[in-house]
Amino acid sequence: MKIGVLGMCGTRGVGKEFVKLALADGHNLTILARNVPPASDFTNDKQENLLIVHGNALDKESLAKVIAGQDIIFCSLGALAGSGDNVCSLSAPLIVETMNELGVSKLIVVTSYGCGDSWAEIPFFIKPMFFGAIGATLKEKTIQEDIILKSNLEYMVIRPTSLKDGPPDGNYSFGPIRGKQISRGNVALFASQQLTGSDYWGKKVKLTEK
Repeated sequence: MKIGVLGMCGTRGVGKEFVKLALADGHNLTILARNVPPASDFTNDKQENLLIVHGNALDKESLAKVIAGQDIIFCSLGALAGSGDNVCSLSAPLIVETMNELGVSKLIVVTSYGCGDSWAEIPFFIKPMFFGAIGATLKEKTIQEDIILKSNLEYMVIRPTSLKDGPPDGNYSFGPIRGKQISRGNVALFASQQLTGSDYWGKKVKLTEK
């Protein structure tokens, strides 16, 4: 399949793990990166399946280069807590608009547990942890989600619990949450497993460790 990837900054994020897994599965990827990494960061023998576009998610021309002709768009855009970066909320309408203009309908987006209606599921004694810098990030992701959910796209929203480093070893589940973390590798693994057929289109999926 042809996959466009938005959210490839950093060296250990969900986006980078997703790229490695999708390439290993033989998919053709076009990724958007503000700082272009060497292809060898992802693979040594599948580089012909990888196109890296230098740009940013707030520029429609850059988005169009990544979205055009794709079967699915995978979005793991985010910002460090406390950075004040609002790329999630600002890019969401541009992504929806560009996808509609180019006739690409399927979008997998990684947000966070606690966004939207999942906020009501968080125990009251845990909610203070989401205030301050983390709360601002959650608000950004909630705005992003709301824009996508109200669009006409065929979406899949993945809401992981707190992220940690770790390999894609299949140690994920859909609950109960109970304050658990999940590795970036396993979030990427779940997303990559949905590319060739999934029952989760049109749904919001909570993801945590087993």
